[in-house]
Amino acid sequence: MSFDFATLSALLVFVVILVFLVMEIRSTRREVKEQLRQVSQHNALFQRNQQAWELCQAIHEQYPDVCPGLDYTMRVDEQGAHLDQWLADSPRPKLDRIVEKK
Repeated sequence: MSFDFATLSALLVFVVILVFLVMEIRSTRREVKEQLRQVSQHNALFQRNQQAWELCQAIHEQYPDVCPGLDYTMRVDEQGAHLDQWLADSPRPKLDRIVEKK
């Protein structure tokens, strides 16, 4: 069974596309796994710390579409819960505005 040049070329293109798709799926899977890890860490933080939960609720009142762990990160230290990073496209909320709403 012999193949002509066109068949071999088509087969090679198919294999290259298949390899590219597999690599893309693996990359996406890795990103989703990391996002799920971040979300679960923040959920555990909210269960342990009431101030972090209240801060999350205040942020949710201003921006109902943002997700903790994905769009922003929080940290808790001896001074309490703080907004660490704001990754969402919307403007970062002011902490005094969040405290006033309580």
